[in-house]
Amino acid sequence: MKIGINGYYLTTLYSGIGQYSVNLLSALSKLDSNNEYFIFTPTKLDLHFPSNFHFIEIPPLPFFSKTFFNRFIWEEFQLGQAL
Repeated sequence: MKIGINGYYLTTLYSGIGQYSVNLLSALSKLDSNNEYFIFTPTKLDLHFPSNFHFIEIPPLPFFSKTFFNRFIWEEFQLGQAL
């Protein structure tokens, strides 16, 4: 099965939801080698996971950078188009 995951908060690894996301992916990588995981992030990340974990970068639109609206556009439109 192919599983898509919103990895937006993996870019803030020291936040609560960032830590939760990394720990969730880490646990999944130890438990499941049958499914393919596609983790969509707004920037390139230097995380090391097994080969069934694929990190896909979707850069945010430049004219909305550093605003709440940027995250909204990324999650609601850009991520939807990529999926």
